[in-house]
Amino acid sequence: PRCSVLANITGTDIYKDRKDYISIYEPEGVKIFRIPSPIFFANMDFFKNKLVQALGFNPLRVLKKRNKALSRIRKLLKKGDLQWTS
Repeated sequence: PRCSVLANITGTDIYKDRKDYISIYEPEGVKIFRIPSPIFFANMDFFKNKLVQALGFNPLRVLKKRNKALSRIRKLLKKGDLQWTS
């Protein structure tokens, strides 16, 4: 299946594949990922790889690092080595 990242065609409310158009606007912090075929067990790895490629980073890796940092912060708060302020 062909996957694409969509972007807004400048001056319209239409979103098309960003590779096909020159004058496009991609909102900061937002990615619109389109895969026209159904997602099921046979193409799950393909979908994951294309999504990571479109984002430019692996979201699972970011999530693991975030959770690790949060657990360290909780431990420091529990020990009293770190103080929480409003």
